[in-house]
Amino acid sequence: MKNFVKILAACAVAALLAACAGPSPNGYTKASTPTADLEKLKADFDEHGIPCGIGIGQSSDEMIARTQSIDEAQTAVQVSLKSYVSRLKDQYAANINGESARIWEEMTVNVAMGEVSGIVVYKTITQFSEADGLYKIYSLSAMNPEVVKTAMQQAATDSTIEESFKIHLQAGEMQAQLEKAAEAYKKMLETK
Repeated sequence: MKNFVKILAACAVAALLAACAGPSPNGYTKASTPTADLEKLKADFDEHGIPCGIGIGQSSDEMIARTQSIDEAQTAVQVSLKSYVSRLKDQYAANINGESARIWEEMTVNVAMGEVSGIVVYKTITQFSEADGLYKIYSLSAMNPEVVKTAMQQAATDSTIEESFKIHLQAGEMQAQLEKAAEAYKKMLETK
């Protein structure tokens, strides 16, 4: 009888463990993907004010997949850059002539986008499917905040930008924020 109770208790524990380890009630289980890993790194870049983006490429040729992935990531960095510059403009130039701020924002983005050399591939994850012979490559790219800072300063020298806006652009707080982002960028590259 004692053995029967032990066996029954062991079965109950096993059933409980199996129920807890199975899929959720809706049939889904938590999945860990390469983009999830890169999203964590991207969140760190975003938190430090560093324009960044993720790209995915797929092809039977590894180099084509890599090129697609990097191109997508660079495009995502450019979108991130536009948002970043717009947020800075809104934060530091809220009371400035809207036209002057708009011109500066457009010029900054254009100058920074011309500096593709300022975009680096921070991390790449490569997968290969033997079943279909395809490479799937994920890339996380980031733009050096120094490039953004230089582009902002260059855009501010334009004669169409009013003087009061130029003063806001040179404000110590904004410059400190950009330098803090540049320092974080350097540290992240060193720990790569």
